[in-house]
Amino acid sequence: MAAPLNDNGKEKILKVTAQLLQEKSFSDISLSEIAEKTGISKGSVYY
Repeated sequence: MAAPLNDNGKEKILKVTAQLLQEKSFSDISLSEIAEKTGISKGSVYY
């Protein structure tokens, strides 16, 4: 099971997601892409 994220991890996810939304439409963004760009495991992003 993925470990809970601290506030810094949540901020990273939000920041990267906001950047991706400026470049792509919502339906073109995957959680795998967000995980890759943040350096956080995909399981933690899902958590």
